Amino acid sequence: MPQCDYCESFECESRDDQEYLEHLAHEHMDELSRIDELKVENEWEGSIDSVVNPTGRFSPLMMGAMAAALVFVVGIAVVSAGSGVSDSDNAEMPDSEDNDWIYTQGTIEVTVDGEPVLLDERNTSEEFYVEDGSDIWRMNVPSEERLTVGESLVKLDILSSPAGQVSDDLVDDPSDAEIQITVNGESTDLDASLTDLDDLEVIVQTS
Repeated sequence: MPQCDYCESFECESRDDQEYLEHLAHEHMDELSRIDELKVENEWEGSIDSVVNPTGRFSPLMMGAMAAALVFVVGIAVVSAGSGVSDSDNAEMPDSEDNDWIYTQGTIEVTVDGEPVLLDERNTSEEFYVEDGSDIWRMNVPSEERLTVGESLVKLDILSSPAGQVSDDLVDDPSDAEIQITVNGESTDLDASLTDLDDLEVIVQTS
C-alpha cells in the first residue's frame, strides 16, 4: 500500500484519492511539490488557501460555510424539482460539441545551458500559455484538438515545429542545439498528448 511521500505515518489506497489529498492539506501544505499543490487545488476547485487556514489545518469556519452552502444548493434543487422548473425551460442547451473543451494545467520548466527561460514572456496563444510569474502551463482547446508535447512547445516558441527543431528565437544556432524533453521525469515522444497535472521539463544544450 502506498505511503505518504512526505512522511511514513500515513498509508493510502492511491495517491490520487481524496483521503490522501486531505492528509496533504492538513499536514504538509508548506512542503507540497508544485504538482501535489495543483492536485489539492483541483480537488476543491480553487486555491489551497480557500480551504485551509495559515496553520495548515482546515478552518472550522470554512468547513461550516461549505456545509451551509451545500444545504442551500440542496434546498434550491428541491424547490426547483417541486415547481417543475428545469434549466431547459429557461434556456436552450448549447451544442455539446461546441462546449466540449479541455481546461487543463500542469507545470513546466525550460533551461538553456542551465539558465532558466522566462516562459510567461513567450506566450503567443491562448490555447497554451504559462501564467504570469509562475511555472504553471494551461491548455484551453476543444477536446478533439488536445495539444501534443511538440505542439505545446511550438505555442511557446520553444520549438519551431512539432517535429522537434529548436526555435531560432530561443538559441542563436538551432542546428547546434541538443534538446531533452521529459514529462513527469520520463522521456516522452513529441507526439504524446499533454494531460492534466503533467510536469513538463525541457533542457536545451548549445555547447
